[in-house]
Amino acid sequence: MKNAYAYNPVKGKQLLESHGWKDVHGIMTKGNEELKFTMMYVSGTMAGSDTALLMKQDWAQEGIDVSLKPTPFSTLVSTINPSTPNSWQIATGTEWYYNGPGYYPTGGQLFATNAPSGEGYSSAKEDALIQATHLPYGTPKETLDHFYAYEQYTALHLPILWGDNVATLAVHSPELHDSVQYANAVVGYPQIQYWWISNVKS
Repeated sequence: MKNAYAYNPVKGKQLLESHGWKDVHGIMTKGNEELKFTMMYVSGTMAGSDTALLMKQDWAQEGIDVSLKPTPFSTLVSTINPSTPNSWQIATGTEWYYNGPGYYPTGGQLFATNAPSGEGYSSAKEDALIQATHLPYGTPKETLDHFYAYEQYTALHLPILWGDNVATLAVHSPELHDSVQYANAVVGYPQIQYWWISNVKS
């Protein structure tokens, strides 16, 4: 699939300029409106903070002024509610994962009409492309062609910024057992209900 939004800050700034925005002291401005906003992100990890800072620095190259607002996860998820759209501007750190019975194999059900965890997006074309990714085909190429068609359409029609999963390092005591065996490699969540500890001193 061709990257619909290849990283190119120069081209990004040119796109803004082609729509009437002008650089005024480093901030793109159109009339009395400045291209600036506050981005909430989940606090508590260096990886999360570094990611938000990199986003801010990248957007600054295009004249977009972003203020960062670190926020505890519980506060963030209660704030970015579709019923209160005027209480926030942009947020990161609330990633979706391609998991669960309804999301295999492509994760597309996240964007289907009436998705169990969706936010109301509905497109008949999107639904048809999703359905096509769940059908059997004669060759791997046919399977991928249908997936790429879904992926391309989704990338162009939904305002989702996809980020990489951050690397993590977990160090465990020799007395902790089954933490590796029952680690969830897909989403990184520990399955603590399966862990047990030996040699516990009373």
